[in-house]
Amino acid sequence: MPKLICEFPPGVLRNATTASNLTAVASALRSMPGVGKPFLIFASLPATVALADFDAYPDYVVSADVAANETMISEMLATPPLDALTFV
Repeated sequence: MPKLICEFPPGVLRNATTASNLTAVASALRSMPGVGKPFLIFASLPATVALADFDAYPDYVVSADVAANETMISEMLATPPLDALTFV
């Protein structure tokens, strides 16, 4: 199951397991973390995430457009932005 990394509520780093249906995930992103908020998604994570540098990937921001969110998810799953994460 894919792993969503976001701040929700703002200032609180969240690591959430998502559904495997990418269209459902792309739609749900509009609620958590919310439109205009940064997010990262991974097929899996090698360890516990301590920090996330969302500024490293400024284009990965939730859109109101589900298709745009799905495109970003597919890009991240194909080339995981692991360099944006600091692990425990």
